[in-house]
Amino acid sequence: MNYGFFTPSELNQNRKVLYHSSQCGSCGLFRLCKNPKMKYTGEGRKKILVIGEAPGADEDKVNEQFVGKAGKRLKHELKLQGIDFFRDCWKTNAIRCHPPDNIKPDSKQIACCRPALFAEIEQLKPASILLFGNVAAKAVLGHIWDEGDKYEMSVWTDWIIPNRKPNSWISIHYHPSYLERQKDGLLDLLFRQHLKQALKKKKRPWETIPNYENEIELIYKDKDVHLFIKDIIKYLFKRPGLLSFDYETNCLKPEYKGAEIVSCSICWQGIKTAAFPWTEKAADNMSVLLQSKHKKITSNIKFEERWTRYMLGHRVRNWDWDTMLAAHALNNSTGITGLKFQSFVQLGMPAYDKHIEPYLQASKGQHINRIQEIPLKDLLIYNGMDSLYAYKIATMQKRRIDNGSTH
Repeated sequence: MNYGFFTPSELNQNRKVLYHSSQCGSCGLFRLCKNPKMKYTGEGRKKILVIGEAPGADEDKVNEQFVGKAGKRLKHELKLQGIDFFRDCWKTNAIRCHPPDNIKPDSKQIACCRPALFAEIEQLKPASILLFGNVAAKAVLGHIWDEGDKYEMSVWTDWIIPNRKPNSWISIHYHPSYLERQKDGLLDLLFRQHLKQALKKKKRPWETIPNYENEIELIYKDKDVHLFIKDIIKYLFKRPGLLSFDYETNCLKPEYKGAEIVSCSICWQGIKTAAFPWTEKAADNMSVLLQSKHKKITSNIKFEERWTRYMLGHRVRNWDWDTMLAAHALNNSTGITGLKFQSFVQLGMPAYDKHIEPYLQASKGQHINRIQEIPLKDLLIYNGMDSLYAYKIATMQKRRIDNGSTH
């Protein structure tokens, strides 16, 4: 079975190598092939960059990518979609030198080649990047999303990611050589469908890359929280709509001794997002809002519902959407329903909780975490991102379900 980008041991042992690449050539592969450090080929008229794993023996002989059996298969698949491989695409590999005996490149070799690969991407500025195989996925996304050990490769072949840097659509596909070995009609069909969807992306994801953090208002005073929530209720009374909200707490379950809600965030209609500390007056205002008829969104309803019932003494009225449940309905693969993963594959947001996550983990045998040690500003921004991304993802999921599509 094909697993994710990294094994746990690769992450633990090679993290420094993955993030701090050595100079090109330090892996020594260039000494072992006929045409070392192979540069990209193709005209790229449609700004599609195809990235494979490494040159095979045939490619090494002629100094061109994808000329062997796998390349012919990919050329055929692209032709079915109206794409001329050489004219419309650029071709390159994650590893520019042919590994002896076609040995699969390791993480160190990938890291050594990554600077040259990213230099090509920066030069070409592709609208769409098609990654074929695990090695290509590691090379391009490995320094952005380092949690691939949790997911099977099949999970990644369902997404077309609007990646922020580079500003390109990125899709991950099985390598044609893998398809040739499997000879699986269903796998071939899924490969073709995903390739077709990826090739529909004609332009780069954004003219100007959005800064979502700037959309979050941080509110520190109770009176301002009151006015903010009052405005929401007033606006939604005139024009019913959706709002998402999120709690940050000092433990997982409200029944634990010393359990507290530390902060809260709200995103209403995607128009405005705010985060604020949880105080007695803030709780009173949230109680009014959560009992209103307005439709509510969150990621993992059972968490917010449980804390609301325990801390405020009532249920949340009129739940409308749970991004976690919807993600499972759209794709029942394991490990893809969390807000962080969904934010990455649908919004192009790298994991935004790396500096926060350690403080949200309780010590062994303890229930209470270290959330109080997080600078309040950092906590509120993180909290606000959760509500903002949940709202954006919910609207995207609704659209996909309404259209009867998983893409």
